Amino acid sequence: MFLEGVAVFGLFPFVALLLFAAGEPRASIAGLVIAGFSIGGVVYSLLVRLLTRRWQPQSLMIGGGLIAAAAFVLIAADLSWPLQFAIFVLPGVGFYSLHGSIQVEATELSTSARGAATSLHSLFSFLGHATGPVFYGLAFARLGPTPALLLGGLTMGSVGLVCARYLRRARPPGL
Repeated sequence: MFLEGVAVFGLFPFVALLLFAAGEPRASIAGLVIAGFSIGGVVYSLLVRLLTRRWQPQSLMIGGGLIAAAAFVLIAADLSWPLQFAIFVLPGVGFYSLHGSIQVEATELSTSARGAATSLHSLFSFLGHATGPVFYGLAFARLGPTPALLLGGLTMGSVGLVCARYLRRARPPGL
């Protein structure tokens, strides 16, 4: 959860700078581009029933992580803001697919400690949100925007794959 929060929400404060580097001088456009992420969340919420009927949480974790990773690669391409707006829909869909699946599985890790699991899920998610801009700031300064974005994409893809592999519901004894 921490890495997911860092990778996704740590990027948002830097969107205006990325757009400026791509030739867009209006800071207000950054808000519009970031809104694409929220639209991706709405798209996910409209599709979630269909998605959960077709795929297990592990498949949704992998798919969500890989969709978000692909979006980070596209964001690194310094495209025009209308294309960036469309691209930002993808990490919204990917993030909520991954995040929701992790959340469901976290509550099922221990039926006797659901409250603790949910609390830890939220704690690490919000710690990632809070520290993400610091990590991106350091990565932008030391590596540059493109490697920082690719690292964010690698993080999201890895989180999806690792969580799908290791975050599974415990089977009842005897099954």
